[in-house]
Amino acid sequence: MLFRSPVYIADKKGYLAENGLKIEVTYTNSNPAAAQQTVGGNFDLGVTTYETGIRAIMNDAPLRLVGSLMRAFPYTVMSQPNVKTLADMKGKKIVLTLAKSVLTVFWNRWLKEQGVKVEDIDQVYDPATPNRFAALQSGTVGAAVLSQPFDWIAAEKGANMLFDLGAYGKGFGFTSFVARTDWLAKNGDAMRGFLRAVSKGVTFLYDSANKAEASKILAAETKMEEANALRTWDYYTKQLRPFDASLDLPDKQIELLIGVLVEMGEFKAGEDYRPSRFVDASFLPK
Repeated sequence: MLFRSPVYIADKKGYLAENGLKIEVTYTNSNPAAAQQTVGGNFDLGVTTYETGIRAIMNDAPLRLVGSLMRAFPYTVMSQPNVKTLADMKGKKIVLTLAKSVLTVFWNRWLKEQGVKVEDIDQVYDPATPNRFAALQSGTVGAAVLSQPFDWIAAEKGANMLFDLGAYGKGFGFTSFVARTDWLAKNGDAMRGFLRAVSKGVTFLYDSANKAEASKILAAETKMEEANALRTWDYYTKQLRPFDASLDLPDKQIELLIGVLVEMGEFKAGEDYRPSRFVDASFLPK
């Protein structure tokens, strides 16, 4: 839920209201579910990964990516206290997000770069971070892909960070707003107003003068301890920098992702993968 920080701020600071908007937030248990619910008309606007949105469009879903939310991956691979190196993971399990995920591709690439066979470490999958954290804490797995604040909590309990997925995946985009083409045709002003408000939320979040207030909003919305919200603010604003007030989806990020999807065998090389096939940038803040 920390991934939606600018949206929380846009709501609590009145930026959405300034644009005549009031939103109702519903959470799903996975990115594919968010896309499916949007396609089905249960949501007017969804938040999902770039790759999920692009897969849906390639399967003829009437969706468009209309703005970025996170342009970096806020994930690390945390391991059991007795798993200090990659060699210690041989014969153990890692719980990843999804079998067909860019994060899984990053993990497999890194293993090969380190001279470790992918099949030497069993892979299991769960799209929900709390479930992956629970698996690590229970000892069911040797390592888990976690985001904040779960990776920090795990570290406080003795876990080790094996792999920084955010640093490895630098240049790739993570999550975006998606909407149906028919809804966009009828609600263009609302879409523009929403993105303007979120853009202001990003600007507010990154202003060091707003650290305390922004952290309080995050703590209240996510039910996390304020100390972890403050730590998240530091990490997001000083290191990861996952948000951008432009909310644009750079062509390069789309092209990098398409390359991975081709590598995974999901898409065929040589077809029409122009970013404009997936992205409608006409609603972005000016």
